[in-house]
Amino acid sequence: MGAPQQKLDVNLENAQRGKDDIYKNVIEQITKDAVCPFCPEHLAKYHKNPILRQGNLWTVTTNMYPYKGAKFHFLLIHKNHVVDTKDMPDESLVELKYHIDWLTNEFKIPGGTLVMRCGDTALTGATVTHIHAHFIVADFDNPTREPLMARVG
Repeated sequence: MGAPQQKLDVNLENAQRGKDDIYKNVIEQITKDAVCPFCPEHLAKYHKNPILRQGNLWTVTTNMYPYKGAKFHFLLIHKNHVVDTKDMPDESLVELKYHIDWLTNEFKIPGGTLVMRCGDTALTGATVTHIHAHFIVADFDNPTREPLMARVG
């Protein structure tokens, strides 16, 4: 009987879909290190973009790997290692709204798309199991822009 299989904090299959080699290499290193890249004690090692804002429950930054066609792509990462919304403190969604409101005002965003990645990554398209949200704004100023596409499941 073999050793028990370690639960990974990243979904390697989702990491391979339509991503560049730099992203894949980072995900492979996270897998070797066997850590969650979104937990506060590991975030700075794997996420090199500046932190824009900290709350009690969320960290706000820009996505290192923005979706093609995005003018803005923000990443909001829960500070607790939770996978599903049922495991978040109740005040999490209220604080998330405050951060979205701040981003909207700070960056003069007239509208955007909010996607929360939670639960089974095979169903969400997420690479990292740790609950997080994407606030994405299409680049409507670009006359040659293509539709912005995000993987869900």
